[in-house]
Amino acid sequence: MPEPEQPLSAGGNLKGLLASLTIGAPIAELPEDEEWPAVITRLHVEGRIAEITEETWYYFLEVLPPKLLRGSLFAFAEGQEPLKLFWRKAGRYYGRQLTWDETCKLCKATGLPKDYGFR
Repeated sequence: MPEPEQPLSAGGNLKGLLASLTIGAPIAELPEDEEWPAVITRLHVEGRIAEITEETWYYFLEVLPPKLLRGSLFAFAEGQEPLKLFWRKAGRYYGRQLTWDETCKLCKATGLPKDYGFR
């Protein structure tokens, strides 16, 4: 897995990193009657937040054990791949595909082993 190219975040703290990942990126709003393949396609775009349904949020929370769980935020991966970050805010649900660099930063900030996909 590539190492991060930049410092963790301004100040190097988890709160700052999570804010940078969950605020300010473009949001793909939730379409009406979205089919599952379209949900997955929207969730695979790096650098963009995808609004999702509560059902989709719970699917990713429950289909495999989360790699990271902090309150209403969790990280998901199928094996050793960049993490997907999911969270709830103000009654809405979101997901974001992280890059390898963002994944490495999140691992560093939380203590999640970088070989999480092999555990």
